[in-house]
Amino acid sequence: MAFDAQPRYSPDGKHIVFVSDRDGADNVWIADADGTHARVITKERHNGWVSPEWTPDGRYILVSKTSDVFGGRELWMLDALGGSGVQITKASTAPKTPSGEQSNVSGAVESPDGRYIYYSRRKGLLGYNATFPMWQIVRRDTTNGIEDVVTNEYGSAIRPRISPDGKWLVYGTRWNAKSGLRARELSTGAEHWLAYPIDRDEQEGLGTRDQLPGYAFTPDSSAVLVSYGGHLHHVDVLTGKETAIPFTAEVNQQLGPLSHSEHRVETGPVVARIASDARLSPDGKQVAFSALGSIFVADVNTGKPHRLTQSQDAEFEPAWSADGRTLAYVTWDAESGGALWTIPSDGSAAPHKLTQIPGFFEQPVWSLDGKNIYAIRSSMEARERRRVEYQFAAAAPVPGSDFVRIPVDGSAYETLAPARGMSRPQFINGSDRVFYNGPQGLVSSRLDGTDVQELVAVKTRDIQGQKEMGTSHVVVISPDGTRAVALVNHQAWLLDLPRVGGSAFELDPGKPSLTAKRLNVEGVDDLGWSPDGSQIYWTTGATLFRLPLATVLQAELADAEKTTAAPKDAKDPNGKKAAEDAAKKPAGLDAAHVRLVVEEPRAVPTGSILLSGAKIITMKGDQVLPTGDVLVTGDRIIAVGPKGSLKVPTDAKVMDVTGKTIIPGLIDIHAHWTQMRRSVLEMEAWPLEANLAYGVTAGRDPQTFTVDIFAYQDLADTGRVVGPRAFSTGPGIFLENNFQSLKDAEDTVRRYTDYYRTHLLKSYMVGNRGQRQWMVEASKELGAMPTTEGGIDTRLDLTQIIDGFSGNEHNYPQMPIYKDIVQLQAQAGTTYTPTLVVSYGGPNGTQYFVEHTNVHDDPKVQRFIDPYVLAHDTERSQWTLDSEYIFPQQAGDAAKILRAGGNVGLGGHGMMQGLQCHWELWSFVMGGMSPLEALSIGTIQSAKAIGLDKDLGSLEQGKLADLVVLDRDPLADIHNSDSVHYVMRGGFLYKGENLDEVWPAEHKQPLRWWEKEGVLPPTR
Repeated sequence: MAFDAQPRYSPDGKHIVFVSDRDGADNVWIADADGTHARVITKERHNGWVSPEWTPDGRYILVSKTSDVFGGRELWMLDALGGSGVQITKASTAPKTPSGEQSNVSGAVESPDGRYIYYSRRKGLLGYNATFPMWQIVRRDTTNGIEDVVTNEYGSAIRPRISPDGKWLVYGTRWNAKSGLRARELSTGAEHWLAYPIDRDEQEGLGTRDQLPGYAFTPDSSAVLVSYGGHLHHVDVLTGKETAIPFTAEVNQQLGPLSHSEHRVETGPVVARIASDARLSPDGKQVAFSALGSIFVADVNTGKPHRLTQSQDAEFEPAWSADGRTLAYVTWDAESGGALWTIPSDGSAAPHKLTQIPGFFEQPVWSLDGKNIYAIRSSMEARERRRVEYQFAAAAPVPGSDFVRIPVDGSAYETLAPARGMSRPQFINGSDRVFYNGPQGLVSSRLDGTDVQELVAVKTRDIQGQKEMGTSHVVVISPDGTRAVALVNHQAWLLDLPRVGGSAFELDPGKPSLTAKRLNVEGVDDLGWSPDGSQIYWTTGATLFRLPLATVLQAELADAEKTTAAPKDAKDPNGKKAAEDAAKKPAGLDAAHVRLVVEEPRAVPTGSILLSGAKIITMKGDQVLPTGDVLVTGDRIIAVGPKGSLKVPTDAKVMDVTGKTIIPGLIDIHAHWTQMRRSVLEMEAWPLEANLAYGVTAGRDPQTFTVDIFAYQDLADTGRVVGPRAFSTGPGIFLENNFQSLKDAEDTVRRYTDYYRTHLLKSYMVGNRGQRQWMVEASKELGAMPTTEGGIDTRLDLTQIIDGFSGNEHNYPQMPIYKDIVQLQAQAGTTYTPTLVVSYGGPNGTQYFVEHTNVHDDPKVQRFIDPYVLAHDTERSQWTLDSEYIFPQQAGDAAKILRAGGNVGLGGHGMMQGLQCHWELWSFVMGGMSPLEALSIGTIQSAKAIGLDKDLGSLEQGKLADLVVLDRDPLADIHNSDSVHYVMRGGFLYKGENLDEVWPAEHKQPLRWWEKEGVLPPTR
């Protein structure tokens, strides 16, 4: 199933050079002209190659090499006979040059006389809603290396070609939102349009096969051979006359096994997926943790928990006193703010509130003498007004937060120092300093924040081992200060911690400069030490693992002895590689583990309700009932039929919805609930509420960075949080996993299926082709459904579809797509979720709808969307000509896939919580779909995409009662899809305007924090 691309004939016509992943990674290959005798001439595992081109003498190959996924692209000259090649340009002038500042070179070609090399160049490679120009043509003098920019095109200048006679330069550019080719007579500089329009270029994608498809001059320099419109064309250089070249190819494309499986929505009691903030008691016999918004204590051997309080407050982050008699914890809600509490660890007395002034308290820790509790505090307003709390690999600190001391005797708290990004504060034996994670790594300071001393910066790196990805933000020092455990790429590591003074020494666990031992294979959410330092513990999901330190030290010694005793390797005489390999291997140690089982009843209404007289779009095929009834009992649909045809229980509530339209609840399978509060969760989760209010009854967040979303999923299922069914993939599986075997991939996937109880995964550019195929194999074996994305790279999109990923997120940056890609996508069975509101390859669709609708002043939007988020996303939106938007054309491509029998999903990408799903539906219709086709994507097709169509996606007997009652008919006008009068989630019926519950009980939703008087300035 190799992906061979970018072929070019040698000047004598006897050979071709091309890029292929047939050895598991992209490399440059040479073969005879008929494809035989192929041989690889590069041996990279994680770099990419773009636009290989022979020099006129046929001896060398010019080709661009990627140095980073989203970073620089360097020009190399490879010897066709062998060798490692010669680097011509550099992407970076310094080791840590940001990707946006790196130089990118593509499409190099040498002039016939060998004097010049022409190529297109830009700074940086990727930018959303990009502005022009980006690329220009550079001419490099091969005698002295001097470069001259030879174009100044507003629409950029890309993919240059020089005619064999040396008289013509042809390049691509863009004009009025369309791409074309221009020809320049080099002797005079005169130019003319050669072909316009052609297929859209990939300037706004990664262009991993260059910004335009390869094209070539005829040997006599009279014409250019180029592909566009789905055909090959012969274009006369002087006149621009086009002649189509007939061409067909029969392709028998092998496909990998599709990683799709059927599942059911969980029923019965809600069992917590996550045990957050687990901390061992001083005697090591108990563990305190938070689950489902409450504090529990459990025996470490049996895992049987008991709740400490009966409070309605949301409780988090328990901390033990040194004597084990008392626990401290924090609470939070958007109405009254947060507080710090204590309670006897056996629950024998009521909790005691230590703080009287509302604020946001987090990460409490006791002093060793038990007299004070230290925490990080900010105002409640500072937390409420923060748009996001977690981005990429790190928590975003609350601006203006402080490190505070709260006496347990009830005295007022004391501000000690600005927190400045402090996290996980702790104290160790024999020291009066506080140790914590900061931007520099693990550090310590005096309590007043002075005399900061850096200890260690535990680094994480990408699979190329080149780009520094960041510093671990969870490094916990041992009670005696000699060691630390660190969370690195979701794995637990034990590190030695010598004191060297000065700046923090850097430690990369994959290439350790000191002893470092990986403790597990499946993954870790949180970790720490027992107070006496004898045990290391960690949690994965709701499972607690414990490992004696002595056991780990014995394993380290055994590893060292094996490495020392091993025979010397001639290629590794100093044993450096052997030591690194030993460090990478899992410890293979048998950690004691116990499941912390916390259960609460699932929210299921009692009684029956009949929605009568509405038009019903069932999504059972094309079935539409002009006037019908829907009968719901509990959380299930009992029957659907024409009005008056159903057998209705005598005690059922009958609700007349004549004149309205009922559709299944919308399912957003590319949701991003980015603004959700992390660690200290918020029961008034406005991103979830907004989605439900707009008729989104289920969603899948395909990359959450943290595991908090699993807790929100459980809370929504208990009814404590109002919102859709919040399915998710949890944290994405990224390239830093660097799988070395199928077993590595299986271990990672098992963390999700066994510990998080999710079959939904997000595999984000996990490595080379072979590593991605391991991901599919592991998922298929374990019943998981990995979705992925091409990262603005059509080649990656195609290979992932071929390999069998269950879903592919975001649109193809290349457009339009033709029958070949349409048939591949449809027949492979991979769900295509284009997220038109994001729109790879051009201005995003969200911007269009912000421009064309008064979303900022919409009363419902203002009711449900955080005003600071709304202001940020709408008040200074970039203005774009309608002709520049490409999402309608991309929607047209999705229509081709749908009508060819493929599966297309609805993805709103969190662009405007709830409303973005309607923008996506409207976009599909703008691309030529019928309203019914668009609605099928938003309902049954998306249910199929996540394997839950037996329970969701259509209005049929036995399915879950997730539906939307609309005031206006979306089949008459798709823009009516947002006219939500009622929304039902699992049998609970809410008003669309404010989410007041109307069935089975009447319950008014409390005001959101920004709706309260005095929070926002009065409107004039």
